[in-house]
Amino acid sequence: MDAHRAEITRLLELLAVKGVKELIFVNRPWPLNLRLLASLFSGTSLTRLHTSVWRLPNTAALPHAAGFPNLQELGLYIVAMEDRSSSSCSNDAQRWRSS
Repeated sequence: MDAHRAEITRLLELLAVKGVKELIFVNRPWPLNLRLLASLFSGTSLTRLHTSVWRLPNTAALPHAAGFPNLQELGLYIVAMEDRSSSSCSNDAQRWRSS
């Protein structure tokens, strides 16, 4: 995966530009120590996102504008999250509930 990081980043950027609404993004094969690419967070048109077998990036390091304003469905399967990311995700979840 690390050898193809640039290509996958470019693919995610192209999907965002094209306005893709649904994405299933699975890391195969193991290991779980690969970080989900931050470029995934540029997919503002996404309404459904399912991701599996990833380590979430440090969300505190993402730009404040990064996110999924149109997201209606989120599936996280076999995902590792660091403590410092969870507080940022909790704040985002509160914002989603209130909108």
